[in-house]
Amino acid sequence: MPGEDPDAWLHFDRPTQAEEVALALSLRVLASKSAEWRRGLMTARRYHRTHHHLDIPQAYEDTTGYPLGRWLTWQCHLHTTGVLDSARAQALERLGIIWDPRQQAFERGLAYATAYVARNGHLAVPVDYLHDGFPLGRWLATQRTRAHDLTAERTATLTALDPWWNPPWPITWQRAYHAARRQTEQNAASSSAGEWLVTQAHRADDLHPEQRRLLKPWDLTCWTHPPPAPRWLLLIAAVLAVLGGILWWHQGAQHAEQERARAQALRYQLAQLDALSHRQFEHAIRDLMHRDGCSDAIQVGGRGDLGADVKATDPLGRSWVIQCKHRRSGLQGAPVGTPELQVLNGTGRPVHKGDVVVMVINGRITEPGRVFARQQRLHLVDRHVLASWAAGSRPLWELLPALPPPRTPSQLS
Repeated sequence: MPGEDPDAWLHFDRPTQAEEVALALSLRVLASKSAEWRRGLMTARRYHRTHHHLDIPQAYEDTTGYPLGRWLTWQCHLHTTGVLDSARAQALERLGIIWDPRQQAFERGLAYATAYVARNGHLAVPVDYLHDGFPLGRWLATQRTRAHDLTAERTATLTALDPWWNPPWPITWQRAYHAARRQTEQNAASSSAGEWLVTQAHRADDLHPEQRRLLKPWDLTCWTHPPPAPRWLLLIAAVLAVLGGILWWHQGAQHAEQERARAQALRYQLAQLDALSHRQFEHAIRDLMHRDGCSDAIQVGGRGDLGADVKATDPLGRSWVIQCKHRRSGLQGAPVGTPELQVLNGTGRPVHKGDVVVMVINGRITEPGRVFARQQRLHLVDRHVLASWAAGSRPLWELLPALPPPRTPSQLS
């Protein structure tokens, strides 16, 4: 009479076949309702043979399209709630399933944190720090953000490594403290550590009591009145500051001149504009306005733009509100008609306070749309006008008729 363990009385010449049959019997695979579960297990076993683990993203699907990631997530849920059959749980455990990925992730981060403390003595890790390739800085930042939700056990574990891993003062102060401590241990006369300690001495009354306790070994009273710097050093610093200011101004002026030259040389052919995406087309229109002297031209198109894609102020003080319509097929694309122009008319002046409200398209505009635009004082830049403007012949306000008068006098008036 066989025992309760179905594997005990099965013997086969081929070990792999024996394992599969024994597993099949323990999982009661002869029941039709288990067919889908067996499919998931077989998929998991194939994955494990290749990758030697089951640490799979939830969205993962195998080459046949089977949602293995979601299937394993559901098995973890059943196991957590205590309704997963023990035989099925054992079958998955043989493949090394991770029942609680969050706990495993914490333990992995904790291992790297422990190694860092052994080397450095604290957990004031820079946020972008990698420890043997692991993003330890970001992991610790996440633990600090979730500190109120951590279990008491996890909090105690981190506190045992560093009592001030999550201090009540800014973590940047803690990093500076350890940097100064390391520098003074290596060189008691470190200037950068001395400057930081002078700052702490002057603001000692504002520090947390525990911060003052951490600084106590330095005796801050010694740092309250640092010795004056030699006059020659002050003179050199002043000269360097003046030279630095001159260099900064020169570089800024040179950069501005380069930007002006680049903008003035900006040219587009229609084929180039047709090849752009809609967002790139908006950027191109913004750059053309900037080229023509609208230094404040910005692209504002996106969700909730209320009909405005580009805004600018021309040299005559007029506010421009521009809606852009891009057609990848150019003239073969869908034309702009009255509905689009009605939306622009409803927001261009009432909402965006535009003096000049413009529709720009690299394609066509219907005749009813043109009639509506004339009635509502909307300005149209169709493919023909766009080609002339983008080629750099004249600024847009010289190409459009019946513009409102300038808000500010020009140099010619």
